[in-house]
Amino acid sequence: PFVEQVVQHFGSERLMWGSDCPYQLNKPHNYRDSFEIINSKATFLSAKDKEDLFVKTADKVFFRG
Repeated sequence: PFVEQVVQHFGSERLMWGSDCPYQLNKPHNYRDSFEIINSKATFLSAKDKEDLFVKTADKVFFRG
């Protein structure tokens, strides 16, 4: 519910996925599980939302300022 509320409030074009490192380095946590929260478990997200979260927002912030 938290992820859905954040996306609804801010919009996917203003958010990006992060691995939450170094949390993922401590077993049993891992990068795949963190990624899958958005990729497959957040069923409310559209393909466009996922593209924003995984690619487009980071591209704007880090490479196209």
